[in-house]
Amino acid sequence: MLFIGLTMLGYISYTRLPVELFPNAQLPTLIVQAGSMQEMDPSHIETQVIVPLEGAIGTLENIEKIESNVTSSYGTIFIYYNQLTDLKYAYLKLEEKIDLVRNSLPPGFIVNVIRIDLEQLTNQFMELQIRGEGGSDRIRNLAESEIRPGLENIEGIAGVQIYGGQENSIEVRLDPQAAKAHGVTPGQIRTLLNDNSGVKTFVGKVTEGSDELFVNVSSEYTDVNEIGNLTVKRDGPVLLKDVATIFFGVKEEESHSRVNGMDAVTMTLVNDNQSNLIDLSHDVLDEIRILNEKLESSGVTVVVTNNNAEVMENNIDQIINLAVTGGLLAVVIL
Repeated sequence: MLFIGLTMLGYISYTRLPVELFPNAQLPTLIVQAGSMQEMDPSHIETQVIVPLEGAIGTLENIEKIESNVTSSYGTIFIYYNQLTDLKYAYLKLEEKIDLVRNSLPPGFIVNVIRIDLEQLTNQFMELQIRGEGGSDRIRNLAESEIRPGLENIEGIAGVQIYGGQENSIEVRLDPQAAKAHGVTPGQIRTLLNDNSGVKTFVGKVTEGSDELFVNVSSEYTDVNEIGNLTVKRDGPVLLKDVATIFFGVKEEESHSRVNGMDAVTMTLVNDNQSNLIDLSHDVLDEIRILNEKLESSGVTVVVTNNNAEVMENNIDQIINLAVTGGLLAVVIL
């Protein structure tokens, strides 16, 4: 009965173990980077940008050490936290402090908060290639319209990224005379576009134990005309479309891929952190089989070039085989 109980406990524990290719190791470090498109005296960046940011960061809790590096075009602040600090909460609090200081910085500086952990480096669990004839632009259009929606609808897929072909882009061309007449500089335009590319709205807070987490929702543009209606200067007011012309087009193609004589674009799949990678991989492979049958008449094929879940599944099968073999050998020896 004792050995049966231990065996059942081991089996139940095995079924409840999280499945990950690598353990989710978080470095207790956050990075704040402030950069400018123009080169300038590093001492100016230090006094006008880095020192105010350090002053705001220094009011936060659980910070062990702050280090700063400054070059002629950007400054970087490394914030080292105590080992037991909840980095998710610390990241939100740091974002709040940076938002309070961002508007007081000189025009033209872009400030970003960076968090690095192993989970972010390994969340691209599968890489696909879409191969066919007719040019990489045709392949990319098919990938955008026919393949991407089906993969994004799979539960557990957090994002789908496509590389290759001509990517849609929005170009803002500043009218120098109109900008000078209204007193608008290119640095103000850059800051405006950067601040409005991911507008965040506070929607509430949740409590997790003794921690209080703030929830923000990021908005996205759905129409090119919305960008033209951004307010560049409140006196008037002056809108972006008053001092610049906005074009919607495609980026210049920087690379071209061919596999076995066929044009190809690459697609990477990003998994949700809560999903079971092996089950998700099986769902994606089933969807790929359906897509290949659907696209067969178009002369396009979806090929899996890398699958992290397959490595995990092979490792788990090997562990099971070793456990069974070890158990049988123990019985035979006894």
